[in-house]
Amino acid sequence: MKAPATFYRGISFIRIHDLPSDQQVFLKSSPNYPERIKLLIDGKILDQCILYAEYIEWFVNVYKQVQEQGTIENTQQETRPAKFIKQSR
Repeated sequence: MKAPATFYRGISFIRIHDLPSDQQVFLKSSPNYPERIKLLIDGKILDQCILYAEYIEWFVNVYKQVQEQGTIENTQQETRPAKFIKQSR
């Protein structure tokens, strides 16, 4: 499910922690795409933001394709622990 955009002074964006948990996990495994930005809003820095247009591009071209293949659960539950075990040896 696509997350709704947040708007601030003409900028539409989403924050990663506002996304469904499966999307959060998937985005954390890809730290450079889409690009994360920081926004200063009312004197507070909001980090881990993504421009909404880039989020939609990622959602359609990456997330939906992986979701249709049914590999998101495998990525979350099997691949990440295996990588951790290999790194610790």
